[in-house]
Amino acid sequence: SLTMGSVAMAKPSHGGDKTHHCTQKSDRGHHAKGMQKPHQPRFLKGIDLTDTQKDQIFALTHNQVPKMREHIQARRALKKELRELSGNYSEAKVKVIADKLADLERDSVLARARHQHSIMNLLTAAQKKQVAENKDKFKQRHDSKSDNEKVSARGQQGYRHAVM
Repeated sequence: SLTMGSVAMAKPSHGGDKTHHCTQKSDRGHHAKGMQKPHQPRFLKGIDLTDTQKDQIFALTHNQVPKMREHIQARRALKKELRELSGNYSEAKVKVIADKLADLERDSVLARARHQHSIMNLLTAAQKKQVAENKDKFKQRHDSKSDNEKVSARGQQGYRHAVM
């Protein structure tokens, strides 16, 4: 009977009408820290946009959703096809699927570039300058982080070779 009392007192984790653990920290949850505004690319973080600009960016992004959904579904179908070929391997069939996947990826990259270009055309000169500065800061942080990871990876790699 003592164990049953402690089970009854335990907090629920998931399921039913119980609240998810992410909503317990605050009304937005602990994943909200540093969260982007909805429907805005990361490169706009910290940029003061007018309400008109926000509406235009939302409209541009919202128009992309059906195309992105189609792309994701097509990619999933091709990946599934590829997995199904593992038991009955055919070089020709794999090449066809790989070509289709490459076409999807190319189209996706082009669509992202067009979308970012459309958003950049909505910004003022001062906002574009701020975006460029933010990208430079991000690149510097990313490059220094990559250098540290490379050093760390080299150290681990040397350790593996010494142990083996």
